[in-house]
Amino acid sequence: MTIKQAVLRAAKFAGIFALVRAATRRQPRILCYHGGNLGDERRYNPKLFCTREQLRERLEWLRRTGFVPATLDEVATPGFAPPQGIAVAITLDDGWYSSWHDLLPSMAEYGYRPALYLHTDAYEAGAPIIPVSVRYILWKAGPVSAALAGFGAGMDGQWQLAGREERHRLCAAAEAWLLALPPQDVAPG
Repeated sequence: MTIKQAVLRAAKFAGIFALVRAATRRQPRILCYHGGNLGDERRYNPKLFCTREQLRERLEWLRRTGFVPATLDEVATPGFAPPQGIAVAITLDDGWYSSWHDLLPSMAEYGYRPALYLHTDAYEAGAPIIPVSVRYILWKAGPVSAALAGFGAGMDGQWQLAGREERHRLCAAAEAWLLALPPQDVAPG
């Protein structure tokens, strides 16, 4: 357990979260989700991807503790307050297929109508979200050695992906190289 986790558990045990929730009950909350979990995305980045079951547990907790669904437009309206409960709006970032497949059905079941934020250039070009995609590919590759050629001085050469620092350097170089391309050149197909 990290120090942060220990402090948060102690705060919960002491009732601080309930006190803060009561003190801010008229202030809406906005929760952001990025994607569901079709395969092993959750293992790659559990802060970015969640399973349908995890989302349902969170939505059930919100319901049990007095939070009520609201839209982003509603919570952004000055003076908006639901008749009872604490308003919660949900946003979905990036428009991942897994959000539609894994998250939206549960959100709808619990009465949430999330706002969708898209990276317009990538969406219109049919391109992936480069930073997430590059990091996932390198994570999926595992601790291997990779030889790259034809990309330029920043990426060409032998890479040892077992080392964290080396992996981060390759990730930054690959992201910079891909982001310099027009989005339509990055799109599959």
